[in-house]
Amino acid sequence: MGINRPGPTPKPTALRILQGERRDRINTQEPKPEPGIPQCPEHACERVKAIWDYTVDHLAKMGCVTLADRDMLYAYCEAVELHQYTSEVIAKTKAKPRDSTWGIWEAVKMQKSAADSMRQLGAHFGLSPSSRSTIKVGDKPTDDRSAERYLSA
Repeated sequence: MGINRPGPTPKPTALRILQGERRDRINTQEPKPEPGIPQCPEHACERVKAIWDYTVDHLAKMGCVTLADRDMLYAYCEAVELHQYTSEVIAKTKAKPRDSTWGIWEAVKMQKSAADSMRQLGAHFGLSPSSRSTIKVGDKPTDDRSAERYLSA
């Protein structure tokens, strides 16, 4: 299982191989998720399902989703829905947070928290321009034998 460590996110093994990383720094036992498009959990509300369909469609076109991504993707969709909901609540009050009551401040805090979650979770899927610049898809080793070809130089 993974361990939370400080510092930058580790590079994927395929990228390490292509960049000529030293053999002892390459995880040859990295788990390989089953390819495919995950299904949205049945208990999700209709708004989350719509966000899910939109997001999964784009991730599938980019080649950035597997079956193992379901729960993290669901958390991302929930954060998007919460951000949209709190944005609607704030817009309906037509009040500025500094002029309003405690309730609007709580909605603003929730909105900010949801935006932070969206940013953090979305980065794992390449859902921002900066995170997309670090992801490489296609022409990468798909099994240990093709990875070994790069390692045995």
